[in-house]
Amino acid sequence: MAVTTTCYDDTKYRNAKVVHLKYRSLLESGVRNYSRVQLMEREVLSEHVFGLTCPQHEAVRAAGYRGRCEPGLFDPRTLRDRAAFVMSKVHSEQCRQRMSQVLCALEYSRSAECLPPFMWNGDAGDGGLSFLITPTVGSRPVWQPPAATRHPSLEPVTIGFYLLVHSGFDAVMELLERVYDPAHLYVIHVDLRSTALRRELEAALAERYPDRQRLRLLEKHRSFAASWGSERILRAELECLEELLRMAPWDFAVPLSGLDLPLRPAAELAATLAPYRGRNLLHHAEHKFMRTHEENNVFAMFGCGDFVFNVSRPGNRPLRLKIPVYGHATWKALDRQFVEFVISELPSSPLARWSLLLRVIIIPDEHFFATVLMNSRYSDTLLRAKVHHPKRFQGENRMVCADTGTWWSSVARAPPLLRRGILTTCGSSLAVSSSPGSSRPTSAIQPGRSIAPHLPGPYYESIQHVFPTLAADTRAWYRS
Repeated sequence: MAVTTTCYDDTKYRNAKVVHLKYRSLLESGVRNYSRVQLMEREVLSEHVFGLTCPQHEAVRAAGYRGRCEPGLFDPRTLRDRAAFVMSKVHSEQCRQRMSQVLCALEYSRSAECLPPFMWNGDAGDGGLSFLITPTVGSRPVWQPPAATRHPSLEPVTIGFYLLVHSGFDAVMELLERVYDPAHLYVIHVDLRSTALRRELEAALAERYPDRQRLRLLEKHRSFAASWGSERILRAELECLEELLRMAPWDFAVPLSGLDLPLRPAAELAATLAPYRGRNLLHHAEHKFMRTHEENNVFAMFGCGDFVFNVSRPGNRPLRLKIPVYGHATWKALDRQFVEFVISELPSSPLARWSLLLRVIIIPDEHFFATVLMNSRYSDTLLRAKVHHPKRFQGENRMVCADTGTWWSSVARAPPLLRRGILTTCGSSLAVSSSPGSSRPTSAIQPGRSIAPHLPGPYYESIQHVFPTLAADTRAWYRS
């Protein structure tokens, strides 16, 4: 049975309601179990669906919009009808307000150069970008670039690891047990909705990792509901990076998810990254949306509540890009000086005009860092390299990789860069990786000690004749 629904505003009825039908299924994933599709309905006041109004003329700036805004170029009635598709799905008043502002801002500027009021501090919008967009800059420890030495590429770097977690207490603690090294720094962001996990981690970390100079759990008021595909994953990353900058000097920031599993100790990654000080390691970092047919499909996505909305879909109005946009994999290694630029300088730099664009472009956390890097003075620091090496689940995976959606292949057959240790089997030189927003049950993750004996073989056999002591020490790490 097919149902076609047309929604329109009938002004004859007061206090009318719109019924929003919502379904939950795995049909898009290819699971054709129609009997298990759940249908739900929710009533929304008609004025909340069809009541969108955007300020016009001088009222635009008075309402708090900033940047390059061109009001008066659209038909308000047409906008309301198009926006009804999105507004009927919005649940809360806060989301409704922010969604309305985003829709209006994109009408004022199809290139997303008009920034909505919620992105600014102060009633007049003169207080800079708000906490919803960028962290509050705190105090910094004294940091000096490393002194010149005869063999700098042989001196291990200091790494600031940051973890984005939302479930799986045992998996998170397993990750910390295997990756923790007091020579490095660690920040953990717990999804704002994961209250129980936060309580468990607070108790466990206080007992097992009491040194708050090396490992910190971000406070709840600095945490975000990081739904996959929303700008809040990016916002959570920025808050983690700000906390790392407050802690102590480090060379690289490396993200991990709660479902990563270490394959080799952090000391090895620190030694591997040593020759690349001052570089930013991003996989792909390619110029996106360059072809005409791609430019016509650059949709704006905005996350609110637990859902990410396609705010370009009403009326099929894609973004018009006026800045080169670069895409990159989620996993990366960022240089400290570039991170300091992103946190401290970017909000007041000329690139700040693209703050909305970089948060409504599809999957912001996979476009933000490369786009900022390649449009800044740090563009020549890019090194296109993988820090993680996941492979899509293929239905025939074995051992731990079958549970995390990645592929366990022999490092002995991998390219030279992989054999050198920047990358390795299922994940990076540290991790088997799945998506940060993955909903896979964490019970599928096997304890590290049960799989550790199977992991190092091919790699350490290949380096035994070059680094015999390193190979022996690391084998001992696995047996510990």
